[in-house]
Amino acid sequence: MVDYKDSGVDLEFAQKIPAIVKGLLKQQGVSGGSNIGGFGAAIKLAEDMYVSMACDGVGTKLILAQKLGKYDTVGIDLVAMNVNDILCTGLYPKYFLDYMGFGDMEEDRFKQILSGIIQGCKESGSQLIGGESAQMTEVYGDKIDLVGFSMGMGRKKDLLNRSKVKEGDRIVGLPSSGLHSNGFSLVNLLIEKGDFPLGDELLIPTKIYVKEFKRLRKRFQIKAAAHITGGGVHENLLRAVPPSRGIKLHYNWKVPEIFKRIQACGVDKNEMYRVFNMGIGFAFILSGGESTTLPEEYKIIGEVI
Repeated sequence: MVDYKDSGVDLEFAQKIPAIVKGLLKQQGVSGGSNIGGFGAAIKLAEDMYVSMACDGVGTKLILAQKLGKYDTVGIDLVAMNVNDILCTGLYPKYFLDYMGFGDMEEDRFKQILSGIIQGCKESGSQLIGGESAQMTEVYGDKIDLVGFSMGMGRKKDLLNRSKVKEGDRIVGLPSSGLHSNGFSLVNLLIEKGDFPLGDELLIPTKIYVKEFKRLRKRFQIKAAAHITGGGVHENLLRAVPPSRGIKLHYNWKVPEIFKRIQACGVDKNEMYRVFNMGIGFAFILSGGESTTLPEEYKIIGEVI
């Protein structure tokens, strides 16, 4: 069996990070956000104006982009990984900044990456307001790193509040577009071993849920939301409910073929659900008493316990 730790990623350590940050902030007498460990941080800016901020990157999916010589989608991934986190606060993304670190860089590759970022901003309703390009050959060599920073804005009434989540509330899952931008250290390991083929389908960009979320919010009273990234469906949904609550998943959605093919390479089923989104890229929580006449492509995938 192959697991995430074999590829150099320690999920147990990752789960400890929020507590480490909180502990050091307290120890050094520095104030910190109340939502450390959440998807994005919402902060009161004025009497009835809030901002939310998120930071994320593309990760080792960039290694596959380099192997395939195809960089036009990773910029979309960069925006998506950030703006989907912003949505979990209930606010909508407005502004985006990027950091692009590299060693050797061809102009065409740079344009491909930047075009993807601009496309992601357009799709999410964000303005690209700046960023940083850092050429450090001695650090990056022929590699690239992409990091993004998103800011959303809205009113207090727009904020989602997981404290309102109750037992019996239902979890609605929104389909992913594939692997999104998580679990690629494990995928890269399988490719290196010759167990999984390298192909363009691995670079299908992370789905941006802004338009869908706005549309669904007009129909439903959404209490909380989760962006399904590293840690899989279960762990990310736990971040959307109060500490006194749990979740029960029905596992009733259709798992896309690409995940089945990865599992067939010798990855345990439980590890698959810990690492990948398994076909659910975003989820939100509705009141147990609310009507659930959902659009055909969405499913009630679980409940709060």
